[in-house]
Amino acid sequence: MQNDLPVFDTELAADLNAVQAGLQKLQDRGYSRAVVKTAIGASGIGIWPITPGGTLDHLPPYLFYDGPCLVQGWLDAEGPEIDAVHSPSVQLFLNDDAVHLYDLTDQILSAESVHQGNLSPPLWIGSADDPSPEILRQARLVGRWLHDQNYRGTASVDFHVTVRHGAAEVRVCEVNARVTGATYPALLASHFNPSGAWLMRNIRFDPPTPTESILGRMRQHDLLFFPSASAGVIPLNFNNQSDGKIAKGQFLCLAPDPPAVSRLLARLQTILPVHHLDDRD
Repeated sequence: MQNDLPVFDTELAADLNAVQAGLQKLQDRGYSRAVVKTAIGASGIGIWPITPGGTLDHLPPYLFYDGPCLVQGWLDAEGPEIDAVHSPSVQLFLNDDAVHLYDLTDQILSAESVHQGNLSPPLWIGSADDPSPEILRQARLVGRWLHDQNYRGTASVDFHVTVRHGAAEVRVCEVNARVTGATYPALLASHFNPSGAWLMRNIRFDPPTPTESILGRMRQHDLLFFPSASAGVIPLNFNNQSDGKIAKGQFLCLAPDPPAVSRLLARLQTILPVHHLDDRD
């Protein structure tokens, strides 16, 4: 607001009666859906989509524990006159002297807005309705604001982009003054593949698989990334079970362009016992 950035239509609510009143106001403005957000939350936690006029029984009692919540109008691709919706994220590093913007990604989210991966560069870069100039402008403003709060370190700014009649509406939806799911992948990609593309996904295995088997199969099929290679996959994190087998892993695909990183991921699925990709961090 202070920097005249566009915001979502929002009502503050300190109790359930105020939530109901806020939903009614949003419905009067033409919204068929809304979302209730707690004062503290991230990556889909503390967010409850809701239909104006519907029941509030599913809202938990701790909703107002940290203060008033936000009741906001919901914008998605099913809304009237909306052509497309994007969820980009800009990665930043703040030191004593400057704010550095070092990557722009498209977030891969579940239906509940939970983070499941990233693609860089986004597929809409260079399109007729490319919103990246406005996204980067707003990210610089947020970065300078964080710097003024004496924050130093890694951060990200998440955005909601609505394309309506060929025009992009860019709104900041989350500021993360911390290490995020894209921080380390973006740093690795900028170091090993500075002019190329990267794709990070979370993969759940069925059955859980030993580390040696995962790495062995990747090596056998020439999928493991090495610094001298032009493309390949880096296993980032493994979630171990009590027996030492891997239930879930995070994989970073590096290649010259977005279609090539998608092909790497598709090849990975053919050689490993992938249960599904739609898994949160």
